[in-house]
Amino acid sequence: ELKTDSRSGCPFCVLESREIYQNYGEFLVIDNLYEYDFWDGAAVEQHLMIIPKRHISKIADMTKAEKLEYVELLAKYNSDGYLLYTRYSGSISGSQPHLHTHLIKQGKPKGKHIILNMNNLGIRLIK
Repeated sequence: ELKTDSRSGCPFCVLESREIYQNYGEFLVIDNLYEYDFWDGAAVEQHLMIIPKRHISKIADMTKAEKLEYVELLAKYNSDGYLLYTRYSGSISGSQPHLHTHLIKQGKPKGKHIILNMNNLGIRLIK
């Protein structure tokens, strides 16, 4: 069960429309509704996210028990071949105030991709 508060209109605190991939003690692993088509020049086969059941915005807000479970989940999914990418509310590109970690399983590189780097306004062509 998610632990939310009344101030939150957070989509990660209201998951009726999301499919929960795996339920753990303090965290859920969910399918990303807005999955990436490619990441680092390769096709994305699967895009999941780890989210804490409690509405928090950064790792520093976790309890010791949550931190332990979080690291265990990162290690599990990383050893299963997932890339890890964490966003939090203070990140420039962060889209949600609820801490979430992207779990990205890549396939083989697909052709050429154009990547726009908004920080440096640069374009890179991946072959």
